[in-house]
Amino acid sequence: MASKPKERSDHWLRWQPARAQSVSSGIVDQVRGALFRGELKSGDFLGSENDLAQKLGVSRVPIRDAFKTLQALGIIDVKLGAKGGAWIAAGNPGRFADALAVQFKLVGISVEEMFDSQIAIEVMATELAAKRATDAIAKRVVASHKAVLDNIAAGDAERACALMRQRLQVIRAHQIMKTVEK
Repeated sequence: MASKPKERSDHWLRWQPARAQSVSSGIVDQVRGALFRGELKSGDFLGSENDLAQKLGVSRVPIRDAFKTLQALGIIDVKLGAKGGAWIAAGNPGRFADALAVQFKLVGISVEEMFDSQIAIEVMATELAAKRATDAIAKRVVASHKAVLDNIAAGDAERACALMRQRLQVIRAHQIMKTVEK
C-alpha cells in the first residue's frame, strides 16, 4: 500500500550555493548531510529541478546531475509530471546488502571473509536484540519466524527464502543505522 506523500517543506533554507567543488557534487553533499543530520527523512519533498535551481542560485543542469547521482545512490526518487520532483526515497535493505557485497568484492574480501563477517554481525545483532527486546519487538520477531516456518511447511521455498532474506536485510540495515547514529 503506497503511503501518502508528505507536505512540501523548505529544507533548503539552511543550504548554501555549492560553488567550491562541482556544483552537482556540492548539492549531493548537502542532501546527504541533511539526511544524516536528520533534517530529511523518507518521504520528504526536496523540490523540482526548477525549485531547487532557483533556491540554490544555479542552473537546472547541475540539479539534474545531482538528481541522477542521488537516484543512483538510492537517496531520492524522482517523479515526473505536474506534481513531480525529487522525494527522499524509502529505505531498501536489499540495495544496501548488494552494495556492501560489491564493495567487499572490490576491496578483495573473500567469500570466506564475507561469511565470517556475516556471522559476527548476526551474532552481535542477536545479542543486541536480546538486550533491548520489548514485548512489541518479541511479537514482531515471532511473527516473522512464523511466516517463514509456515511457508516452509507449505513447501513454498521461494516465499520462505524471500521472507528470510528480507528479515535479515532489515536487521542488518537497522543495526548499521544505529551504529551510524552513535
